[in-house]
Order: sequence, then C-alpha cells, then structure tokens
Amino acid sequence: MQEPVPSQRERKKQRKLERKAEWTRQQNQGQIQKRLIILAVIVVAVGSMYWIFSSTPHNLNVYPPTDVEGHIESYPPQRISRQPIPIAVQKHILEHTPARRPGIILQYNCQKFACEPELIENLTAIAQSDNHVYLAPYPSMAAKIAVTALGKLETLEQYDEEKIKIFIAGN
Repeated sequence: MQEPVPSQRERKKQRKLERKAEWTRQQNQGQIQKRLIILAVIVVAVGSMYWIFSSTPHNLNVYPPTDVEGHIESYPPQRISRQPIPIAVQKHILEHTPARRPGIILQYNCQKFACEPELIENLTAIAQSDNHVYLAPYPSMAAKIAVTALGKLETLEQYDEEKIKIFIAGN
C-alpha cells in the first residue's frame, strides 16, 4: 500500500518543524559549549589559586636571602635597625657594604619565637663590633636567629654568641 503524498501545506509545515528542531539542536550545542568553556575557566581558576596558595611563603620555611639576584643599589638608613630591611636591600648588603666589603646580616624573629629580654641587646653588641654587620628583625622567617652572608646561612633556635662570631669571622 502506498503512503499518501503530503500536500504542499503539510510539506511546508514539516520543513518548518525540521528547521525548528535544527535550531533547537544548535541552541543546545551552543549551551553545551558555553557550559564547557565556563567549566574550563573554573578549573583553570581553581588550579591557579591552588598553585598560588600552595607555593606561597605561608606554606614554606622562609629564611633571609643569601644571593644578590634582584638587589637594588641601596642601603638601609642605619646598620642596626628596629625595622625589617627590604629583601632587595638585604641582597645588596650581601654583595657589598659602603666600605666595598661583602656584608653580613644578623636577623631575629621575636614575633614567632619567645626572645629573651637581652637577646636584641646581645645581637646589637655583636653588630656594633664590626662595621660590615647589619642587624634587623625578620618577622616572617622560620628561625629565631639567622646570620647570612653571600651564599651562606646559619640559623639558630637560641642565642649562641660563639657560633655567630665564628660565622662572622669566616666571612
């Protein structure tokens, strides 16, 4: 048995339905693409945030610098300071002091560690005894006391005058 031939009106209606179905399919594909792009952006953003937060100093042991990369040609206003010395300036001190001799930086952290009342006084006396030794706090480091020279770092969990003086004499 033969199927009846659709009328022109029915064919027109059928084409219209097919076009509408195609348009709907394209709209759905567009929505899917948009959602995939949004998902990709979210994944990249979350991954970036994870990388940033997992590699920042709050998750690492932070110590004073021992190299000169990124230094600036500047010195702190005084060798013995109650304020932290900027990293770029610390690096310049390690390169050389105004006397053209490599510097040594003696730093302490009394924010994270319990410091004896005489600690800063004792460290000041050591710094005053040599004009290429600088003294300053370093509140974000992972040690109570750190002595740095170019390429060298000595950390101490308690004041040890002999170790500090040996480090200074060796540099």
